[in-house]
Amino acid sequence: AINSVISPIYRLLGKPLTPSWDVRGWRFEATREVFGEGSTALTIYSRIGNKSEKSLPYPLINISLTDRFEEIIGSRMLDPAEYLAGGRDPGEFVAPGENFEAVMSIQSPSEDATGYKLKPCYRVSGGQLRCHIPDFK
Repeated sequence: AINSVISPIYRLLGKPLTPSWDVRGWRFEATREVFGEGSTALTIYSRIGNKSEKSLPYPLINISLTDRFEEIIGSRMLDPAEYLAGGRDPGEFVAPGENFEAVMSIQSPSEDATGYKLKPCYRVSGGQLRCHIPDFK
């Protein structure tokens, strides 16, 4: 409740609040990808869980496409509104032990793309990002 009242005021003043959220608290619990589905898109379905001891806001998700040598050939950062499934409110928090479903689409990925990597991230002061590089794809 405090976040929903105070954060907009600070954003209007040009000083958004950027708490040090536990970006390492996110875990990609189950992920699968579908190439095509009647188009040239890559769609990634993932169940993401909060393993932190505190409630966390939905993270930004960085998707990096990789080639056969695991070299990154492109990436994209998604806001919660772009990936949340099931009509969830992107402004809400995820309680400890809870998870949510994310659906991420990339239109016309490069033909050189043979894989991808997912990273949860948060914005920090100065527009910088702080990301966690999990072991799971």
